[in-house]
Amino acid sequence: AKSLRSEFVIGVKGQVNIRPEDAINPQMATGQIELYVSDLEIFNPAKTTPFEIEDNLEVNENYDSPIDIWTCADQNCRIN
Repeated sequence: AKSLRSEFVIGVKGQVNIRPEDAINPQMATGQIELYVSDLEIFNPAKTTPFEIEDNLEVNENYDSPIDIWTCADQNCRIN
């Protein structure tokens, strides 16, 4: 697990347990439970993105990405 990054797509099997009272994190939706992993599979070891992936992140829309961004609607795709 030390080599996993937040961009990776993974699957896990394990046992879900209630956290001890002193380990509960009320700031997280899952802060009352923890998963003891017995099996882990990496489906996609994604490359590092040009910006950090996190909730409610403000991203500069003018960012000059080295990756072309495609927009597809009704089967008509165009590069942005």
